[in-house]
Amino acid sequence: MTTEKYRMYTPDMDEARSIAADWHGGQASALYSFASSGRVTDPDRLRAEINECRRHAGEQERARLGALLRAIEHQHYEQSRELARQLCHVEPLPARSVRHTEPGVMDADKARVRSDLERAQAMEFRAYAGFLIGYGRVLDTLASAYRDPEMARRVLQRHVDQVLTQINEDQD
Repeated sequence: MTTEKYRMYTPDMDEARSIAADWHGGQASALYSFASSGRVTDPDRLRAEINECRRHAGEQERARLGALLRAIEHQHYEQSRELARQLCHVEPLPARSVRHTEPGVMDADKARVRSDLERAQAMEFRAYAGFLIGYGRVLDTLASAYRDPEMARRVLQRHVDQVLTQINEDQD
């Protein structure tokens, strides 16, 4: 394929993995991990390795690495969307005859919310924004199991806000 064609081309996963295999620097490399698994596990490190390779590549190889970068961005987005679908899936729960104010009653729901939000931090931004928009349905479903769903929903939303604040503070 010519350099010109690679400039706008996004390869399929097999070709993207092949390009990564051509350029990886050993088993500790993010490119090696991607070439082996087809999964984007550390997008920032992967981008950095590709950009470093581009600095040392000829024109056609730079174009191939640019195509690889587009394929990786697409794959990361798809992985993030799949994770969002998984995290936003919740089966309808049977109604509980408990109050959300009883000690320990909401602990399992709060733990799930914390886990979901922490896992979501690995998402690509667009998928993460969509996840946050849709996560309200999860909170609604969890809250619907309590005797006072409106108040339980407020408690869960307050918990979401606290967890997100803590995550943001930890990243700073």
